[in-house]
Amino acid sequence: MLKQRRFAIICIILSTTNQKCNTLGATLGFFFHSKNVPEKVIQALHHLGVCDSQKSIHNAIDSMSREAVSLLKRRGQTFLQGVAYDNFDVNASTDQPTLENRSKFHHATSALMIKL
Repeated sequence: MLKQRRFAIICIILSTTNQKCNTLGATLGFFFHSKNVPEKVIQALHHLGVCDSQKSIHNAIDSMSREAVSLLKRRGQTFLQGVAYDNFDVNASTDQPTLENRSKFHHATSALMIKL
C-alpha cells in the first residue's frame, strides 16, 4: 500500500512539472471514463493533478479508436484473419413500463477477427 501511495504522489508531482509525464493521469482518466464518472468529478480531479482532463481523455479514446480501425482494416486485407459473426438480441426493459417509457428490444451483430 505504501508503494502505491509513493507511486501516486510521484506521478502527480511529475505530471505537474512535465505534461508529457502523465502515465497515472491517463490511466485513471480511462478508468474513470469506463466507469461513467461524472464530468464535474473528473474536472475536479484534473485540477488536483490526479487525472487528465475530459477533453484529453476523449482525444486519446478517439485516437486509439482510429488506430484500432486502421489495424483491423490492414489485418483484414491480409487474408490471415478469419471473421466470426454473431447475432444477438438485447431486451432493455424498464422498471415501470408506460406508454411513453416502453421497454426496447435491440438487435445487433458482433464480429470477431481470429488469427489463422
